[in-house]
Amino acid sequence: MSMAIREIVMTEHIEELMPLLELHRDELATHKHIMKLNPDLQKYKEAERIGIFSCLGLYDGEKLIGYSAIIITNNWHYSDLIQAYSDVLYVHPDYRNKVWGVKLIKATQKMAKDKGAGIIFFHGKPNTVFESIMPRLGYSTQDIVFGKEL
Repeated sequence: MSMAIREIVMTEHIEELMPLLELHRDELATHKHIMKLNPDLQKYKEAERIGIFSCLGLYDGEKLIGYSAIIITNNWHYSDLIQAYSDVLYVHPDYRNKVWGVKLIKATQKMAKDKGAGIIFFHGKPNTVFESIMPRLGYSTQDIVFGKEL
């Protein structure tokens, strides 16, 4: 097994990403009846073009088994602060309980820093392994997001 994390252009890898995006949606979407997977590729392409969207792929050989994508831009309230905000982070269930999820988070953090971010934010579901891992990696709760179907 040859595991690797490498930066990819998300829109150029959408066909290999879609099965994982579907698993991700099926596992974690909270309102599945309105959360229909339909990535806006034009918006992603524009964000890639202007340099505010970056993606890492986690590979087992040539098989994509995870991804992490971030948006990097200045904060609207603190305009001198460049922040990275996680768009999506997912590792195939067959590859969890290994070190690769943590390595993917750390690689995402490094990528954000290398691209000028001074802070990074990840979001995740409550009462998950992800929630328990993040404090051990030095992360603390910054905000709580509430959602309501309208």
